[in-house]
Amino acid sequence: MNLNKCNHSFFSQKSSPYTSLSCSLDHNTKLKVDRGEYFIDAKLDLHGCHIDDAYYKLVNFIIKNYQIGNRCLLVITGHGNSTNKVGAIKNNLHKWLNDTKIYYMVLYFQQATKKHGGKGAFYVLLRRNKNLDTTFKK
Repeated sequence: MNLNKCNHSFFSQKSSPYTSLSCSLDHNTKLKVDRGEYFIDAKLDLHGCHIDDAYYKLVNFIIKNYQIGNRCLLVITGHGNSTNKVGAIKNNLHKWLNDTKIYYMVLYFQQATKKHGGKGAFYVLLRRNKNLDTTFKK
């Protein structure tokens, strides 16, 4: 299976574990997300959660927000503790966002800017839910 197909939100070979690129994301939207200028619809703070609990909270958070039509999410993972250079939640986020339950919902994700948590937080941009009646969206 080629993980670099444009019709999925898999990660390109050039991307780091803290970013995901999608061929269907336009340049201006990517810049807005990268700069922290895209409106954040919802936040999830996983800081201090047990890793198994964090996984389930993230999956449910993505599904819920996709279903109601939210697009840009802020996921706070924390930096990790002093014994680990990278926190377990932050380290697993890349894998979790590619989980078969939610990978098709995720368009892009990127480490947050300093004003939104920097290295301990991530922007997650969801695909538009085409099954949603947008006339009733916010």
